[in-house]
Amino acid sequence: MAEKPFAEVFPPGEFIQEELDARGWTQEDFASIIGKPLAAVNEIIKGKRSITAETAVRIAAAFGTSPHLWMNLESGWQIHLQSKKRDSKEIRTRARIYETAPVREMQRRGWMQKTRNPKEIEKELISYYGVTDLSEVPRLQVAARASNRPDDGGLNAAQWAWCIRCCQIASLVDAKSFSKSNIKPLVKDLHSLLPNPEDARLVPLLLAEAGIKFVVVEHLSKTRMDGAALWPSNRTPVIAMSLRYGRVDNFWFTLLHELAHICYRDGVRADIDIEDQKSVTDNIEKRANKQSASWLVPQEALQSFILRTSPLYSTTRVTNFARRMGVHPSIIVGQLKFCEELEPFQFTRLQNIDVRKIIKQVAMCDGWGRPAPVSN
Repeated sequence: MAEKPFAEVFPPGEFIQEELDARGWTQEDFASIIGKPLAAVNEIIKGKRSITAETAVRIAAAFGTSPHLWMNLESGWQIHLQSKKRDSKEIRTRARIYETAPVREMQRRGWMQKTRNPKEIEKELISYYGVTDLSEVPRLQVAARASNRPDDGGLNAAQWAWCIRCCQIASLVDAKSFSKSNIKPLVKDLHSLLPNPEDARLVPLLLAEAGIKFVVVEHLSKTRMDGAALWPSNRTPVIAMSLRYGRVDNFWFTLLHELAHICYRDGVRADIDIEDQKSVTDNIEKRANKQSASWLVPQEALQSFILRTSPLYSTTRVTNFARRMGVHPSIIVGQLKFCEELEPFQFTRLQNIDVRKIIKQVAMCDGWGRPAPVSN
């Protein structure tokens, strides 16, 4: 929050001298009145000595004012003096910089050099974001799954930092030439992996063959990022994931959601967590959600299953339907919860398979205590 500039500030000694002049008192007279040495009075008037609470009471008694008046004048003057010091200016500069990026976390993760010098931090961030000034928005086309997006629908500072890092890591990944025509056969290949969680290890290879880079970067605090579809400099597209959640259904929904963004080449937008779908209002995000769900399970078949079964769902019925659809039961449970057919606590045992360890073994990763990969 911006503060209004202070009015011109004067040392309290100037006000004391004005009072002495108005009364025709000398400094020696005043020293005798308040019971203080002449040297002390002279130093207070010259601004070389601070007014203490005890002295403020004596001055107030002599002039018929409140002691708080003189203490406030002294406090205002001291604050004014301190604000002129170099360290105060550096603190203000550092505060402005820290509003543009999660500096300490980026330094801890090895994304920046560890320094407290504001000029060095600012220089590094300008280079990191690829901008000429920290007030600029990075030039990166991105559609990202995040549950705490700003009101304008863009990304916050930490989310931008995460996306930029994903692009840096993606520069280390090889992929073939991308064409939108690659997506249809890619979806078919990915769907063949859905029954067996272990087969998720083939995801990076299949995406690279289709011309899409795949990276995993641990999310930064306050980002709540699940994934993003990125177009670094309009070159090879990137699907980035944070693996905040390791459930089979969440992994595949997020992956195909980002693939849908690439299919439609969606731009700089952020969308909502799978746990909070009611707040999804943007048409682009609805389209990506719908496309992801249909790639996972044909929606006509799902609706037919719901009509035949609701509300008498059971582990056997869900598992048998998943087998017919060629997917893991966790995905069916996730879709039923997405449609609000199931409560969050239902069939959690079918969703408890975690694929994070599998994915981190085969993907280009950044985070979880590992040394940060060196980008080109």
